[in-house]
Amino acid sequence: MKREVYFILSALLLVLTLWIRILDLGERSMHTDEAVHAMRLANFKEEGRVVYDPLHFHGPWLYQVSLLLTSVGPEDFLDRISETQVRWFAVLGGLLTLCSVFLFAREWGRIASLVALALAGFSPGLVYYSRYFIAEIWLVGLVWLAAWAGWRYFQSGKLLFAGMSGLCVGIAHATKETVIISIAVAIIAVVILGVGRKLGWVGSTTDGSLSGSRLRYLLIGSAVALLSSVLLYSHFFTHLPGIVDSVRTYFLYEVTEGHEKPIWYYAWFLFSPEAGFLETGLGLAALPGVVLVLVGLMRNKPSEHGGLLLFVLLITIGHFCAYSLIGYKTPWLILTLLPGLAILGGVGAAKALAHLNTSGFAWAGLGLIAVGILLGLGSSLRINFKDPTNKADSNYYAYVHTDPGIRKLVDMVDAQAERWNFGDAMEIVVFGSEYWPLPYYLRHYPNAGFWAEKPEGLDAPFIVASTQGAEGFEFEIIGLDYSLDIKELRYGVFLIIHQKRLPEPRGDK
Repeated sequence: MKREVYFILSALLLVLTLWIRILDLGERSMHTDEAVHAMRLANFKEEGRVVYDPLHFHGPWLYQVSLLLTSVGPEDFLDRISETQVRWFAVLGGLLTLCSVFLFAREWGRIASLVALALAGFSPGLVYYSRYFIAEIWLVGLVWLAAWAGWRYFQSGKLLFAGMSGLCVGIAHATKETVIISIAVAIIAVVILGVGRKLGWVGSTTDGSLSGSRLRYLLIGSAVALLSSVLLYSHFFTHLPGIVDSVRTYFLYEVTEGHEKPIWYYAWFLFSPEAGFLETGLGLAALPGVVLVLVGLMRNKPSEHGGLLLFVLLITIGHFCAYSLIGYKTPWLILTLLPGLAILGGVGAAKALAHLNTSGFAWAGLGLIAVGILLGLGSSLRINFKDPTNKADSNYYAYVHTDPGIRKLVDMVDAQAERWNFGDAMEIVVFGSEYWPLPYYLRHYPNAGFWAEKPEGLDAPFIVASTQGAEGFEFEIIGLDYSLDIKELRYGVFLIIHQKRLPEPRGDK
């Protein structure tokens, strides 16, 4: 493929994958996690630094990069932040993920990089969480970029790649403490490759030693990882307890109950027809690449790129096995294996095109990859634009998501404030066990208060009681001067809404 054609196709693919990530970015209602992050971001903007909480939250990077890139001042930040604005920071993490996939697949040539970019660019999960203000998509991009730079270091022995890999690992650790799972998976993959090299299964352009400058550069890369993590957890040494807390979190972090799933959950989730074949296209597209690895091992033909492809496969399988064995499961935890499937698909496409005239299997491989791209694009369009909150029960990436009708409740609040002529000063009382993301949606009302239990002496113009399950309907109407309405916050959680009636006008006697 000519360079000019390659650049044009790369640019078109990048524009298309960016477009699908930013189209109607603010339309989906805010998930609880997004709302919590947005409100914490506003607090950190006001304080001028990020203070790490090892008990309830992940690392500080999501807030730090968001604060770094926003131009809104602290005095009006809370009023001006929006769903679209905060989700742009997730879009950037998604672009980093695409960059890591592109760089990895580029090792096998231009065709591989283009196909891998298309597969990752249209992956339903990678698209959905590139539009979702949580840390996961940043973790995915940083992990795979660190893996690529680490491989390049071991192949070239250059300090640049050692430092780049270390920087990505450090930032990934400051993004989410679960990066230690990815580090363990990568170490196991390297050990297996080392054994394979000794047995002649895989090859390398280097002698594999860590003597002299190689060992020195490896230590420098490790120091870069440690320093970058320390800098971010301490917010550039303005919050020193954050350094110790980054270790303490492994012993303190509170895991929310109710997310335990069976060992086969991710296999069902990604490829089952019941779950809507969410990533079946990506799985099908990866099959030719998996076959290439297995055939190479069986034929005992060592090669540099064969070793790299095995490395990608080992990291992909390692993440799948690790997260499947852990009882706590949410949809976004499995994202880390998806770039590996895209890379395998890209390499399979490149190899198939090279053997079209000599092998019928090449045509079959290309067919699988083409079907995979189309399935991924179709699923992405469905879950991101047709059913982004799983209201139609077709989007299992939308996990305990806020009902899209939440904005109607905000309209009710605004109408009540206008009716009573209170404006933003209207008092609002919200109580119950589950009320997020209401603090985000009611952020423009400074007199909105939130309680876990029903407070005494309720007399506010607007009162919301949240409850789980049918027992919520046992709430009594607070008074005859209140009207009653019921709305669903998310599946199984209801809001009992009380609006105080205006007093009836008195006639002249």
